[in-house]
Amino acid sequence: MSQDHVKSIFGRFLPVAAAFEGTPEGLAKALKVEIIPVTIVKREPGKKVEQTFNTGTVTTRALIDFAAVDQKAIDFGKLERDCELTVQAIRNHPKEIRQALDLVCSGQATTKSIQSTAAALTNVGITEQAFREQGGGLIGLLIVVAAAMLASSCFDGCPPPVPPEEGGSGVP
Repeated sequence: MSQDHVKSIFGRFLPVAAAFEGTPEGLAKALKVEIIPVTIVKREPGKKVEQTFNTGTVTTRALIDFAAVDQKAIDFGKLERDCELTVQAIRNHPKEIRQALDLVCSGQATTKSIQSTAAALTNVGITEQAFREQGGGLIGLLIVVAAAMLASSCFDGCPPPVPPEEGGSGVP
C-alpha cells in the first residue's frame, strides 16, 4: 500500500479563541493559526484508490489580527503583571520556554511534541490561563509587543497601507 499526503501551500488563518477561554472577548480572537487543507490518497493493488480530506495546523506561522482586537480590553495593570510573570518564567523555566521555541521554529512539530510542550508549559504555569489566574494574561502582552514592533519597524521602507474602504485590511 502506498499513501500520499498532499498539503496545500495556502491555508486560512483562524482564531483559536477556544484556547483562550475566559480571556476578554476583545482579545480572544486576535491570535490566529494557519489551517491548511490536506488530502490523503491511499493506493492498494487491486483496490479502488481512496482519497480523504482533512485539515492540518501550520505550527511555524501565526498571525496577530489587530482588527480583531478591542483595545479597550487591554488592561495596563495586567500588562505590568504579565511582564513580571514573564521575567519569572524566563528566569525559572528557560528549558520549557526553549522547548516551545524549538517546537514552533523547527517545522517538525508532531501531535505528540505539541502535547508534550503544552504539558511542560502548563506544569510550570506558562499559559494564558495561569497568567490570568495570577492577575495577568499573555495575549494582551503579545498584542502590545507586536503592535510596538510593527509601528516602530515600518516607517520609511514600507509600502502604504490599503484602507479597508478600498478593499484592504490595512495591509497591501
